[in-house]
Amino acid sequence: MPGAPPTGAAEPPPERRDLAPHGADPASGRRFWIGVAVGGGIMLHGLAGLLRQAPVTRPGAWAGWLLAVLAVHDLLLVPAVLLVGGLLGGALGGTAGGRLWPPLRAALVTGGIVLLVTMPALVGGGRSTDPTNPTLLPNDDPRSLALVIGSIMAAAGAWAGIAASRPRRSRAPRRPSGRDGDRRR
Repeated sequence: MPGAPPTGAAEPPPERRDLAPHGADPASGRRFWIGVAVGGGIMLHGLAGLLRQAPVTRPGAWAGWLLAVLAVHDLLLVPAVLLVGGLLGGALGGTAGGRLWPPLRAALVTGGIVLLVTMPALVGGGRSTDPTNPTLLPNDDPRSLALVIGSIMAAAGAWAGIAASRPRRSRAPRRPSGRDGDRRR
């Protein structure tokens, strides 16, 4: 027939709708910008309070502490997380490792963040503002940190136990891309 494609001719390439499988880029979405506005407002409010109460809050000491925390995060915490993650990811290979890795990773990252946030209280930096005041940092912070880390590990252990006890799901075979069934509408 005239105008009909010859037998065996390739179909035109399908429309590419799989470029953003989970919707639009989150950085350009409305929720992202609302989060930036709300978070930025909260940070500006905190900074204004820090500066308004400068004799009490000691902004210079606070800025030094912030720079130290950022340096510890970038130079120690992130490389340690990547190193431990790489070592444990390789050690936990196989069937069980795939299911045990997410709870372990969540526990390690959460525990690292808790430890980082707790460091000022553990080293007692706030006591230097008034050494004669025994009510500054009066808590047993090492014990409290141990309890929080223990709770994180217990929750991760429960999660890992549940994940390991569930039977593995078989994955459905993937259809080649470009078929009508794969297109998102």
